Amino acid sequence: MPADSLGAISKLASGGQATIYKVSGGAPILRALPYTELVYKEYNRSERATLDPDMLDNMAQYAAQLMSGPEGLGDRLAWPLATVEREGALSGFLMRRAPQQFVIRLQLPSGEKPTLAEAQLLLNDEQYLVDRQLPVHDRWRLQFLRDTADTLAQLHRSGIIVGDLSPKNLLASFTTRPCCFFLDCDTMRMTDRSALEQVETPGWEVPSGEVLATTASDAYKLALLAARLFAGDQDSKDVTSLSAVYSPLGQLAQRGMSTDPSVRPTPANWLATLDAATTRATTALPWERIGRNGDGVGPPTDAPTTSPTRDAPIALPPVPGALAPNNPGRIFGIALAALVGFLLVIGVVAQAFNRPSGGEPSATPGSTSPAFDAPTGARLALSNSQVQIDQTYSATASGFSPGEDVRFSWTGPTNGVMGIFPADSTGSGSPGP
Repeated sequence: MPADSLGAISKLASGGQATIYKVSGGAPILRALPYTELVYKEYNRSERATLDPDMLDNMAQYAAQLMSGPEGLGDRLAWPLATVEREGALSGFLMRRAPQQFVIRLQLPSGEKPTLAEAQLLLNDEQYLVDRQLPVHDRWRLQFLRDTADTLAQLHRSGIIVGDLSPKNLLASFTTRPCCFFLDCDTMRMTDRSALEQVETPGWEVPSGEVLATTASDAYKLALLAARLFAGDQDSKDVTSLSAVYSPLGQLAQRGMSTDPSVRPTPANWLATLDAATTRATTALPWERIGRNGDGVGPPTDAPTTSPTRDAPIALPPVPGALAPNNPGRIFGIALAALVGFLLVIGVVAQAFNRPSGGEPSATPGSTSPAFDAPTGARLALSNSQVQIDQTYSATASGFSPGEDVRFSWTGPTNGVMGIFPADSTGSGSPGP
C-alpha cells in the first residue's frame, strides 16, 4: 500500500536500521488488517539496498495464516501485516503495536517512565529489581521461560526461525500468567529465506563459525536466556543459580550452550522440565529476598507487597503466585506509596488470584489495566470502614472457589494491593476469626 494512504503518522523512535511511526488509524485501507493499534517501520535508504522485497511480501501474505492458526502465534509476534511503498519502491511494513500488557511504568531516579518491558530488564541483580520495583520471582521467571520456549517451538513447527534472539527484541508481560512478545519479526528466517541480512546482538552470538538463524541457534540463545535470567546478569553463562532452582534445568542449559549444535535440547524439550520446576519454585519478591539475606535492605517505601496495580493507562498488572501470609484470618502487609499515617476510607474490590489461565484478561472497572475475572458473586467485606497503615483487620470473603488464593485491592485516593490470604476450605464465609 502507498505510504501516503496510511493517514496521519507520528514518529515514535529511530535507529540505524529504520524509523518507527505510530499510525493514527482510520484510513480506509487499514480496515482489512486484523489489528487497530499499528506502527509503520520505514527502512533507511541504506537498509533498503539489502532488503529482499519479495520475501517481505511473502511474510506479509503469510500473516493471515499465522493469525488464524490454532496455536495463536499472532498474539506473540509483531509480524509484518502489509508492505508499504514510497516513490514506487518498497519502503517498509505495517505491524501491530506491542500490546499494553507489555508496557510497564519503570521506576527511575527521575520518576516513573512508561517503557516497553524488554527482557533485558530482567537480567540484573536483586538490588536493580528492587530499585526498579520489578516484582519478579522464580516462579514468574520459569513461567516466562516456559511461554518463550513454547512460542519458539511453535515457530519452528511453522518453519520460522527467530535468528537474532536477544533480550532487546523480546518483551515480557507482568500478568498473572507471564508471556512473551517478539519484536523485529522482519529479521526472522522463513522457508530458509530472510528479508534482511542475518545479524546477531553482541553478547548473544552463536559459537564462532556456526551458521546463523537455525533451530540450533535459537536453542543456544534460549539456553543463554535461561542462565542469565536466574544469574541476574547480562553476559553470564554460569548455570549455578538456575541449577539451584531445579538441577535438571541447569543440565538442559549446559547442553543448550554446547558448541555442538546436535546435542542442544530443542525449545520443546524444555517444556516438561519447566513445568516440573514451576511447582517447586518460590514466589518471594526481590525486596523480600534481600531482606531475608539479612543485609537490612527492605522494599522501597512505595514498593508493593505483591505487585503494583494500575491507576493510570500504563502500569504494571498483577504478578502470579505471590506469597500468602501464615495467618489466614487476617489481611496484612498493607503498603502504600503515600499518605502514611492517614486514615483512608476505601471501597474494596476482590480479584481472583492465580486463577487458571483460560483467555485474555478483562479490564477492571474504571481502569485500563488487564485483570483476570473474579468469580461470579465474589465479595469481600471488611469489618472496618476505615483502615490504617501497618494494621490488620478481619474480613469476610464469599463466592470464591475452595482453596483459591485471593488478591484484594482498593479504589480511593490511590490504588494498590492490600494483601493476600488463602481462602478457607469451603471457599465461603469468614476465612478466620
